[in-house]
Amino acid sequence: MSLIKTMLEKERSRNEYMREYYRNQIAALPKGSVVAKKAGNNIYYYLQYRNGPKVLSDYIGKESEKVDRVREQTTKRKHFEAMLSKLNKENTEIQKTLEVIK
Repeated sequence: MSLIKTMLEKERSRNEYMREYYRNQIAALPKGSVVAKKAGNNIYYYLQYRNGPKVLSDYIGKESEKVDRVREQTTKRKHFEAMLSKLNKENTEIQKTLEVIK
């Protein structure tokens, strides 16, 4: 087996491990984004997300640590989704290169 092919096989293995890691992380985090709605003098926060064609809102509460935690989690999820997208593109390139080498 050539050195390049061996390196690509290792990279494919690492890529698959990382994609599985990100999938698990994404599954554990809430999807959607935090939305503020004002009612009277108060501001209430909701987690808004899609479920098929419907947009759903789950009440989080007034400004608190919980709102900050949910914001942080949704930001982390978006970051993980971006990383997973990059890994998927990288995996496609690895697969194409391996096919050419074979």
